Amino acid sequence: MSSALRFLRVVSLFFLLSGVCGLVASTRLSERYYDTMPRWSVLEEGRVVPRSIHGAAIYLTRDENRSLSLIEGSSLVVFLAGLSLGFLFWTKLSQTGAHTAEGDSAQA
Repeated sequence: MSSALRFLRVVSLFFLLSGVCGLVASTRLSERYYDTMPRWSVLEEGRVVPRSIHGAAIYLTRDENRSLSLIEGSSLVVFLAGLSLGFLFWTKLSQTGAHTAEGDSAQA
């Protein structure tokens, strides 16, 4: 395996694992919000943004909602980038494997 393929594999795994870790973190944050946040609007605290978690409406502040959405969205993008790079890695690996197999049969 060439060094470019090794690098592509490492980068792909890095993005995949980073994306999964981010998605787990956003899930844990959602669970914490589900357990601790009010189920009704609290104007004094600025909890006016409803968010559905497990089918229940939880009221968050704008900053809390923005940060949770940012974590979820960026984690998904990073995971999909890792998935795309992994697909590219397997495509390149199969091409080099097919090319090597053709060279072996030609030499025989």
